[in-house]
Amino acid sequence: MFCVQCEQTIRTPAGNGCSYAQGMCGKTAETSDLQDLLIAALQGLSAWAVKAREYGIINHDVDNFAPRAFFSTLTNVNFDSPRIVGYAREAIALREALKAQCLSVDANAHCDNPMADLQLVSDDLGELQRQAAEFTPNKDKAAIGENILGLRLLCLYGLKGAAAYMEHAHVLGQYDNDIYAQYHKIMAWLGTWPADMNALLECAMEIGQMNFKVMSILDAGETTKYGHPTPTQVNVKATEGKCILISGHDLKDLYNLLEQTEGTGVNVYTHGEMLPAHGYPELRKFKHLVGNYGSGWQNQQVEFARFPGPIVMTSNCIIDPTVGS
Repeated sequence: MFCVQCEQTIRTPAGNGCSYAQGMCGKTAETSDLQDLLIAALQGLSAWAVKAREYGIINHDVDNFAPRAFFSTLTNVNFDSPRIVGYAREAIALREALKAQCLSVDANAHCDNPMADLQLVSDDLGELQRQAAEFTPNKDKAAIGENILGLRLLCLYGLKGAAAYMEHAHVLGQYDNDIYAQYHKIMAWLGTWPADMNALLECAMEIGQMNFKVMSILDAGETTKYGHPTPTQVNVKATEGKCILISGHDLKDLYNLLEQTEGTGVNVYTHGEMLPAHGYPELRKFKHLVGNYGSGWQNQQVEFARFPGPIVMTSNCIIDPTVGS
């Protein structure tokens, strides 16, 4: 494995990056490598999404799936190797369907991208992990140098952040075709393993601008559903009664939980990144949203072990719940 995408990354005098049997976030080398394979499959899918748009074809199944699957490769989101492979298979199936749509319009349609025809070599995780070695981000570091590698990863990780918020906006009913077209264009281009420094710098700046647009539709989704947040005092003490804890970023999951538990006598506490939810009036109106428990996500192993009720984790920021793992 090779991964440098988060603040937990191993840093030594010899270099930076998690490259052992397990990363500092808790994901195994197997999962990390399979995520590289998934990214390659998603780059091929995006390449055909770009081609399809040239023919006026917009496949919303592809647009809905791609950011969600890419989101799964972010830090502390998904440590399940079979599910990562499942995403890769779905990406390839959607790509082939999109390719068929293009060929129905133009029998000579083709996609000049090294990831455009990627196939998984096996059903065996070990074989797939060996295949994934072809897509390890630093495989050509000796040829391109640290600066180009760093810029590639800056773009890749920046686009992951955009994909995460695109997915959050999507579940709240928000869609902007221009954003999805831009996402596919950048994702496909990164699949060509670019090595031009100026082009990579321009791409990084473009992703930054894109993120402003993504944040705009996410904000629209959240404020339309839950109102505009205001500064709010939050209880941090225990309230007598049965309880559920919810952590992560997904306000829709919190809203659904509050609806399902209303009138049951079960109190709901937020944790970590879910703390800002208390500022939204449509969430705050639930009287059994009684407070916030604990501190930051990085302390969850100890804090979750002490919580006397079930815990719901949404989106990212989950780590192995075993204390000391």
